[in-house]
Amino acid sequence: MENLKSLFEAMKEFIWDIIGYFIPGFYLIILLSVTIQSKYYLESTLLDKKGEGINFIIIILSYILGYLIYGLGELKEDMMGKNSFEDKTQEEIKNSKNYKLATELLQKKIDSSNVPTRIDQLSMKETRNLAMSYTPESDKKVYTFMFRSDLSRHIGNTSFLFGGLALLISILKLFFKSLDMIFTDSAHITLYVFLIISYFIFKKTRDRFYKIAMRLPFSLFISKNNP
Repeated sequence: MENLKSLFEAMKEFIWDIIGYFIPGFYLIILLSVTIQSKYYLESTLLDKKGEGINFIIIILSYILGYLIYGLGELKEDMMGKNSFEDKTQEEIKNSKNYKLATELLQKKIDSSNVPTRIDQLSMKETRNLAMSYTPESDKKVYTFMFRSDLSRHIGNTSFLFGGLALLISILKLFFKSLDMIFTDSAHITLYVFLIISYFIFKKTRDRFYKIAMRLPFSLFISKNNP
């Protein structure tokens, strides 16, 4: 029974992982389909004359594009360095009372186990992982919030980059008429502006769920081990 439960949990996390990459990729395909003029569509020899097989291709492309979007998000965070929202959030948590209390309790746990480890020499993420090892029941909750944060980040980044690039092309088209790959009517211009604005809404959602995912292991560890 325990093995069946573990298998079910593993399958659920695997499906969540697929969905986490599929949704941003599929979202990008939708944006491309409503903004690029049909004369620029590429044909594939994998499709028959009736177009059968397109659903399978879209699924594969969505998943691949999801990984590309994830990589762009990581590249963006690396370029921002210490100004990235992840580093700022981790620094904020390190200065919180909950974190300091959790590190004290963790150090006592480690000392009682005769393990030669100093908590103050670990990074915030390493300390968080250590706290999670003592509270395995937190894994599901943390994974849920991190999934929501990552999904908001990927959708937000896609919206901002796509909307910004499309708006730039629309402006350049005023000077270079040959740039007619995308629609530049008033309705589409409104869409591009909305995509850029939506990034800031998704950013708020991303930040909120990321902070919960980062803080939760310490709160659960304290509630379980603080006398």
